Amino acid sequence: MGYLGTRDTLSLLTPLMQSQQRNPHATLITLYINAVMEMVKQQPGKEQAPDMKFLSNYLAFDKMSLLFMKDPDTWMHNAEMLRIWDARNLPLDANKYFKRQTQPLKTLMVRLLSRC
Repeated sequence: MGYLGTRDTLSLLTPLMQSQQRNPHATLITLYINAVMEMVKQQPGKEQAPDMKFLSNYLAFDKMSLLFMKDPDTWMHNAEMLRIWDARNLPLDANKYFKRQTQPLKTLMVRLLSRC
């Protein structure tokens, strides 16, 4: 199974849902596993970049290892850099980015669900 997205999920499943009067407890549960990072990628470059100063307060950096990485191929496959890269989203304000993702969808959801 692949990724559908909220728009396609609602478009496909809304016709199958019963009206609120008939089933007031019907609930559609979705998973937004990559929502925050998808919104970060849409932001200007500065918001996309990891906050290295903040991360350095919590992660021990092997600075010598990072200094000798001149070749991009080496840089992307270096264990130290991958560890930092994986931690880059830890200090993000996930609520801020998730709200940016869901705000445009609220109108769509209300419009589609009002058809029931």
